[in-house]
Amino acid sequence: MVHALVRYGRLRQLAEFVPSGDARPEPRRPCVVTTPRGTEVGLVLAVVDAERLPDQAGLLLRMATPEDEANARALAAVAEQDRARVAALAAAVAPDVRVITAERLLAGGRPGAQKLVVYYAAAARIDVPALLRAAEEALEVELDLVQVGARQRARVCGGAGVCGRTLCCSTFLRALEPVTMRMAQVQGLTTSPEATAGACGRLKCCLRYENPLYEESRRGLPRVGWIVTARRARGAVVAVDVLRRRVLVRPEDGGAPVALFADEVLRAAPPARAPLPLAGAPPPPPEAPPAERGWSDLARRLWRRMGSGRAPKQDDA
Repeated sequence: MVHALVRYGRLRQLAEFVPSGDARPEPRRPCVVTTPRGTEVGLVLAVVDAERLPDQAGLLLRMATPEDEANARALAAVAEQDRARVAALAAAVAPDVRVITAERLLAGGRPGAQKLVVYYAAAARIDVPALLRAAEEALEVELDLVQVGARQRARVCGGAGVCGRTLCCSTFLRALEPVTMRMAQVQGLTTSPEATAGACGRLKCCLRYENPLYEESRRGLPRVGWIVTARRARGAVVAVDVLRRRVLVRPEDGGAPVALFADEVLRAAPPARAPLPLAGAPPPPPEAPPAERGWSDLARRLWRRMGSGRAPKQDDA
């Protein structure tokens, strides 16, 4: 059975649709589909020929005609005007609401009525029914208010990331999956927002789909703080370069830090834990500050790249 994978809506939703009647879906062509929101124009991404149909599949009514495409462009122009009117109403009814964008569908749930979907962001809880009634009375359309988060707002608005390319969420990402700080730590990034945050202010989506490669490269490498033994040095790991599979070791004899590849490490183990102090025992005397140690050019570059701990001074010998 043939069905189509279609992308539709400003949030770039993906769903599978079954052709209706004589409809023949064609990849990279616009089509008219029925969704839970109503009838709207989507884009066929792929045509799938499978033995059984998906359980929750919509209906692909037809491939879009020139009239459908012209109608969709006209509705997009009207939706921009509706967005401005809803934003003016929101300023009076709910000042904390920020109207992001709006889209008009070909048809809504009620027969013969157009449908307007408005996407908004709000930091605090708002009176949605009051805003909904005011907007429906002013616009005389079937209206849906959809609240979006920071990552969805970036997907709707689009833009460019720090890499100089179009945002991943507005191009090829199908789902906005969660990203954790641990993924940034595995890649050796600092916890500062300048290094880990994307255009939306949240952790970059690329951290997630790059994470499996870093996890595979990180396997077998000693962690920061572990004691490693090699032919050239023995000491504590102060930084890890995951992609090059090497570690920066501070020797126990006080020499300059040494960069060791993973194949050079003969033995690695976590440091021994200090025993817990006994109840009522006097506190230990404060330790003397460690003496400054020399840094080689390679150690200084590795340390800057890892971005962890105290950065070496320029005047370190």
